[in-house]
Amino acid sequence: TVPHANISSENPSAAVTVQIPADPRIGKQFGKYIIRSRVAEGGMGIVYLALDTQLGREVALKILPEYFSMDRERLSRFHREARATSLLNHPNIVTVFEIGQVDSCEFIVTEYVEGRTLRELMRQGQIQFVEMLKIASQIAGALAAAHKAGIIHRDIKPENVMLRPDGYVKVLDFGLAKLTDATRKTASGNVEFGPSGLNHTVPGMIMGTVSYMSPEQAEGLETDPRTDIWALGVMLYEMVAGRVPFRGPTASHTIVAILEQQPDELENVSPDLRQIISTALQKDRALRFQTAEAMSSAIDEVKHRLGYSSDKNISGPAPTAGSIAAARPVPAPATANPYRKLLWILPVAFVLLLIGSVGIYAVATWLMNRPVTDTDKLPIANTTLPTPEPSMTAFNTPTPSPTQAVIYVEPTPEADTPTPTPIPDEKPDVPTQQERRRPPVIQPPVREPRPDPTRRPPVKKPPPKQDPNCVFTNSCKQ
Repeated sequence: TVPHANISSENPSAAVTVQIPADPRIGKQFGKYIIRSRVAEGGMGIVYLALDTQLGREVALKILPEYFSMDRERLSRFHREARATSLLNHPNIVTVFEIGQVDSCEFIVTEYVEGRTLRELMRQGQIQFVEMLKIASQIAGALAAAHKAGIIHRDIKPENVMLRPDGYVKVLDFGLAKLTDATRKTASGNVEFGPSGLNHTVPGMIMGTVSYMSPEQAEGLETDPRTDIWALGVMLYEMVAGRVPFRGPTASHTIVAILEQQPDELENVSPDLRQIISTALQKDRALRFQTAEAMSSAIDEVKHRLGYSSDKNISGPAPTAGSIAAARPVPAPATANPYRKLLWILPVAFVLLLIGSVGIYAVATWLMNRPVTDTDKLPIANTTLPTPEPSMTAFNTPTPSPTQAVIYVEPTPEADTPTPTPIPDEKPDVPTQQERRRPPVIQPPVREPRPDPTRRPPVKKPPPKQDPNCVFTNSCKQ
């Protein structure tokens, strides 16, 4: 089939249909590759889906334009960049398999990534917020790996970011990549570097896509890894707002805006994410994130702090119709004011406390004033009562239990033993309420009183004898 296109003039009714010639390379052999279809076309060449006949795998074959091959310096730079890029081994960077030349046409072969570009996703106008953060974090990780290897991309834009169906991000097209001194030493075994090496950009040369250029790129100054950080900040701004932060009717106006103007303030976006974008878009590169790792960590921190689930989207019209609305955090459900609960909890607690205090006071008063019963007179374990009166005999009854009890037994009074008169001043040995509450006091054992040998018992006089024949007692006593 031959593709067609509608070409419209200023008058819409004057539209005509013309034929676009088919690509003659499709279906043909190109070295060891068979070209199957055309994937994309850019300033650096045409990208095809091809089959590697030796390994039996699908690859992305990029054939550079013919005029590119005529520029020796540019061609030499491309070879150095391709070799340096092939040294990268990162899951978010496309793998370079081969570079070469067929029929005076330079080409580069990389892994074929199934999916869609970030530009295509943005045009649909529906990007999940957490997905946006994941995309930015993976791009920052890829840039960090490239910068660590001494490679600066210099052309980060949505068209050079592929999204696989499983969510993985692949950074493509290091065609404008710049090598630093570290990479030049790594690749020096295969490539000769002269005075005009890649480490120095030609003064006044502007390289890159205008809308994503950093101020130093726009001025043709020396670039460094912070140039890629600026471009990632532009992409984040575009994913949130649906438009680039700096734009003008022409490329010159856009460059002036990049150098002199400030981007519009983002609305309906979290302050943390707004701060990340603002830091990445600082015109003074000393004020930007100094490394891609730092920017990636900041993005991950925002993602975890906001706690967005996968169903929170950035929704809105497509960029062609206006913008993609900024991610808006879902407000937390309204909760009752905790201080309102105190308005009724405090009075209830006060009443309960008052009732409890009155009850404790009443019980304590009753215990203090209640009459003493016989039960209260029972001996207490490990307690020795006061010394008994002389008329009482005390003895200890041993008990096998660890607790010894002292038992007082009152002996039966004898007729011959006089009962001592009780002392009126002594109070009955009845423990009071306070004494019962005191801890038991263990007193030393009391010895029994020993009899006094000098003391003699009283002698009873025998009654006078009476004469049985005497009738009158008094006369008989005489």
